[in-house]
Amino acid sequence: TWVRDYAYALSWMKRAKGDNGKYEGWPWYTKLDQKLKESGLMLLPILQGTIREGVKIGNLKMTKDDKSEIISIMNAFPHYKCWELDNEYGDKEEESRNWSAYQSYHKTFGDTVKVIDENTLAVANGTAGIYPERTKEFIKAGNFNNIDVINAHFYCGTDAPELNKMNYNVGGNLLAPRSLYDTLREFVAVASCDGKKRQAWITEFGWDTLAGHIVNEYEQAAYLQRGYMLGIQAGIDRMFWYWNMDTKEKPTSFFDGCGILDPKVEPKPAAGA
Repeated sequence: TWVRDYAYALSWMKRAKGDNGKYEGWPWYTKLDQKLKESGLMLLPILQGTIREGVKIGNLKMTKDDKSEIISIMNAFPHYKCWELDNEYGDKEEESRNWSAYQSYHKTFGDTVKVIDENTLAVANGTAGIYPERTKEFIKAGNFNNIDVINAHFYCGTDAPELNKMNYNVGGNLLAPRSLYDTLREFVAVASCDGKKRQAWITEFGWDTLAGHIVNEYEQAAYLQRGYMLGIQAGIDRMFWYWNMDTKEKPTSFFDGCGILDPKVEPKPAAGA
């Protein structure tokens, strides 16, 4: 069983590194690591903010310091066999640059990961929506040469997965409507459009039972199974449900009720599904 964790933000890891380079500071990565080992879970850590924070301060290419930090992190946790560059980076400004910073960071990230361990998977930034055409351009340009996994997020709102034609996650999707199944199949095809075998992952999908786009708990359970089946049928290699637990606060927005556990940490029907 895999989990995807946002706690491995690059800035947080830099702060937690300490003089001994063991990353024992908050949020206590060595303790998180021990819990993973005890539970038998596999981890996809997200180096969240790597592109976003770099671009924010004017670095349109990854700095030498950030490359060194990624090398240090990978050496500290050699048993993690995949690393994700960032989470849902992308905006109109980046689009106006023809995604030049995005592509540059991915090129450097993939190359850096392979220098440390050829068998570790370099996972692309998870995008808010599935963009096969754009991803194909990045691959054809050679900037994903050492990226092993293309990666996207998708939410069906209240639709059943087989009937869905629009993405409803925060940020939306400006693509023309088309069936989710066709989009997934195209995403899989694009992954290896340059002849290199890459995986295609969906690292966020799910349905909400409390806020935003609301389905009932039995629909959530049924759509969970059918969503995974649709992905498997389309050739998607790995899918991550978003996320584990409903909010304990008053639900106000989408994702607050996407959990497979309720606010009392009791299983919803989706947990069994």
